[in-house]
Amino acid sequence: VLLHEGPKVGGVGAEFSAMVSEDAFEYLSAPVKRVTSLDTPVPFAPCLEDRVMPQLNDLLETCREVANY
Repeated sequence: VLLHEGPKVGGVGAEFSAMVSEDAFEYLSAPVKRVTSLDTPVPFAPCLEDRVMPQLNDLLETCREVANY
């Protein structure tokens, strides 16, 4: 599971997951999953920023999916 605040499309997590999938696919027990911010610019207002950034619930749900794979 990759967690980062960048966008899902074109973010650093996309490149890292692509490298892992290309070079170490046979060693993976489950698919690579990414938990990222939304694919929008990050707003300046703190209340709106919280809506865009990845949340703990998103991370926990993704970890459960990978653990149950």
